[in-house]
Amino acid sequence: MSYNVVIAEDNEKIRKQLAAFLDENGFNILAETESGKETKTQVQSLRPQVLFADIDMPGGDGYTAAKELRLQFPELRIVFITGTSDFASLAYDIEAVDYVVKPFSEERLYQCLKLIDKSFTAAQTQSLPRLSIRNRNIVEVIDQEEIIFVSAQNKSTQIMLGRKPTVEIRTLEPLKTLEARLDPSIFLRTHKSYIINIKHISRIEPSGQTYVVFFKNTSKMAFVSRNHLSSLYKRLQIH
Repeated sequence: MSYNVVIAEDNEKIRKQLAAFLDENGFNILAETESGKETKTQVQSLRPQVLFADIDMPGGDGYTAAKELRLQFPELRIVFITGTSDFASLAYDIEAVDYVVKPFSEERLYQCLKLIDKSFTAAQTQSLPRLSIRNRNIVEVIDQEEIIFVSAQNKSTQIMLGRKPTVEIRTLEPLKTLEARLDPSIFLRTHKSYIINIKHISRIEPSGQTYVVFFKNTSKMAFVSRNHLSSLYKRLQIH
């Protein structure tokens, strides 16, 4: 069990204690933060797998930061560390992995690590439903996670897959029909001709009257119209 982690805790003694414990148990500490604002910045930049967050911190509380990051990074595992059990219900609201009350013992932290590991193990066995795509006389069965974007091209629909090298599949199934079969937790309509997988986005740039979306590990691009930009920014927690 070895995961990348950010620790958000304004009490230096507790933060260092937790960091030492996690380091001893194989975790890779990417950053230690002391405020909600700093936590959001570091998680957005470093993309950790796990966030340990104190609920009560200055500069934007840890719960608000964690809630916003949960929307932006659905796969992020969140563990709350706090001095009271009064806010336990908030943890359930955003599906936190655990809620650890300070002061905590090593035994309690070991229980937490087991829950984190269990969460990742469960995710590996619960992937999104696969899609069956008819391409002329061939039926392609693909994983939704590997779709970078889907676009309408003349009278066909183009499906771009994030393989090495990138693979393009074409089908006569209309974009609107295919959209109804895609998982809305990771796919978003950004243009009358484009649906994108937000997990593959690397950056967004303006281009004339529209915006261009660039993706990880490929030179392929998609477009965002102005009337869909606010929805995309909201999904990515861009203000």
